[in-house]
Amino acid sequence: MSTVKIAVVAAVLAGLIDLLACRENNRDGQQVSASKAAAATQSTAQKPNEKPDADEGGEGPAVPGKVAPEKPAPQQSPGKQDRTGLPSSASRDPAGTHTSQILFVCEHGNVKSLMAASYFNQLAQERGLPVRAVARGSAPNSTTVPPAIVRGLRGDGFDVSAFHPSAVSASDVSASQLVITIGTALPLDTQTAQLKLEQWNDVPPASVDYGGSRDSLKSHIKDLVEQLAHP
Repeated sequence: MSTVKIAVVAAVLAGLIDLLACRENNRDGQQVSASKAAAATQSTAQKPNEKPDADEGGEGPAVPGKVAPEKPAPQQSPGKQDRTGLPSSASRDPAGTHTSQILFVCEHGNVKSLMAASYFNQLAQERGLPVRAVARGSAPNSTTVPPAIVRGLRGDGFDVSAFHPSAVSASDVSASQLVITIGTALPLDTQTAQLKLEQWNDVPPASVDYGGSRDSLKSHIKDLVEQLAHP
């Protein structure tokens, strides 16, 4: 074989080798492009299911110039009021609207004294007197009001279902311009030198004769209010 033919064959072989190398490179490039396209398609398909952080309960990214709204403060429920209108020793006359106090004392603090204080406060308010009454017991034996008395006073326009009787104390006596005992004696350890005491011992037992007890108490209270209105 001549030198010219050898050169031509070598050139042809070199061309074939270059052509095969180009085809291999093109095939690798197509595979990489296909992989990138598949990855992009998968990422796009997942985005619609994603939610911003704010939708999941988070605060989300901060936005310049935008102030997050403040959460409203929880509202406090108003304090309970004494539905009987009888001020307690712990919260007596907080506004200073009543200048004096009448103290009614019966044995258990949840019947006659409660009835008397309820009737007195109603009549004193109607007459515009700056005096209010409280009910106490010389020897309380319960923390509630007997059901018959609750029903009776409800019929008179008073709700005493939430009333809790308490024992009379020396501070109750000293804070009162007048102490009225109803069928009981005032304990010795509660009496003071300035004590002004009145006794109502003719009131029938309310548990036996509610109507008679009510009428007797109202008669006494009417006279008492007249005395206070025209001293």
